[in-house]
Amino acid sequence: MSSLHLLQCAQFRSNNHQPSAHLIVGFVSAGNWFPDTSENQHVTPNLATLIDSTPYLGNDHLHIGDGKGLPIYHAGHATLHSPKRTFTLSNGLHVPHITKPLLSVQKFFHDNNVYFEFHASVFYVKDLITKVALLSG
Repeated sequence: MSSLHLLQCAQFRSNNHQPSAHLIVGFVSAGNWFPDTSENQHVTPNLATLIDSTPYLGNDHLHIGDGKGLPIYHAGHATLHSPKRTFTLSNGLHVPHITKPLLSVQKFFHDNNVYFEFHASVFYVKDLITKVALLSG
């Protein structure tokens, strides 16, 4: 089995993994993405989430925590809208056999010039330059 260079061999957690936070405000209409700090690609089981998707023609698979390789069917991007801003999720992967859409926090930072601020019962997505809260969850 070949390794997926696009994912840099990222090991996705098993299906019973619960991400530390669930994006609520602004992301609900985009398919309830779950932020995950250990991943470097956005992954969704729902092809309709991706815009301008193209079939993935490689032989690589997305590897999850139990060692299983899940086939990748498409690649594309998504946009997420909030009252304050539209966000880009670039190079997302369509993997129908995962149970939840995973948002790569690292990639989200890079693509949107934002950062997450985590607290005990809430988190914020803030603009990197102005420090203004754009989303909360």
